[in-house]
Amino acid sequence: MKFIPFGSLPRSGSTLLMNILDQNDLFHVSHYSDLARFISNTKVLVENETACQQIDYNTFNECVKNFCKQGSDGWIKTLCPENKILIDKSRSWLIDIDYFYKIFEKMKTIILIRDLRGVVNSFEKIHNNSWTINRNEFNYNFNSDFQKQRIDYTLNLWFLYQPLVSLKELIDIKKSYLDNLLIIRYEDLLVNPIYTMEKIYYFLELPNFEHNFDHIEQFEHNDNPLQPYGCHKIFPKLEKLKTIYQELNDENLNYIIEKHSWFYEEFYPEVL
Repeated sequence: MKFIPFGSLPRSGSTLLMNILDQNDLFHVSHYSDLARFISNTKVLVENETACQQIDYNTFNECVKNFCKQGSDGWIKTLCPENKILIDKSRSWLIDIDYFYKIFEKMKTIILIRDLRGVVNSFEKIHNNSWTINRNEFNYNFNSDFQKQRIDYTLNLWFLYQPLVSLKELIDIKKSYLDNLLIIRYEDLLVNPIYTMEKIYYFLELPNFEHNFDHIEQFEHNDNPLQPYGCHKIFPKLEKLKTIYQELNDENLNYIIEKHSWFYEEFYPEVL
């Protein structure tokens, strides 16, 4: 096991978890590697080029698989010291998860999720405070609640919508690799960090590590290329869970639950 893919929903605490894991010298943490995106691009080539190949269909697929595996080995060896395990963060690991498991059948993947009310509340806070939001993108209908329209806009942003599609598919369609997935809730990390980290190490079949939740160093991160939604500053101390969603009214909080009841039934049944 030389690398661990790490996918997440946006605004779900992935930067926090990565900085906690970075305390363990066993890991080399890559906060925004393009490895997953490079491999995803081969999927497009497979889709477009298979019909043009003179190579047998199955042989062509094996060629692509070996190309991705060996290319990934080279990427990891270049980026990660020999005695460490690369933890590679990218939303693509969740978005294209089926394709990745066709290539890396036995890899172990960590997925971090968060109550969608918290995710949307975080986006709404950005919408209210950001200097770079283009409000014309909201396309308001004056006969409907503006905030509800912004919620729909947020839930349809590709980097939230596509991971949600992947999670719904994991629920509805039997996957052979389910035992190789660990889905962690952001709220559990905040409420019971020791247990959550032990759960991660047990899943990875690695010895437990005593993390310092009172002094979490911030990995250097430039948010400028990720505006208007780039906001990855973390607090140096793990804070208690905040369940008050100040940016959203009660009606719209219920609207989020109703709109994605499948998500709450599977991952947050206590909310229903």
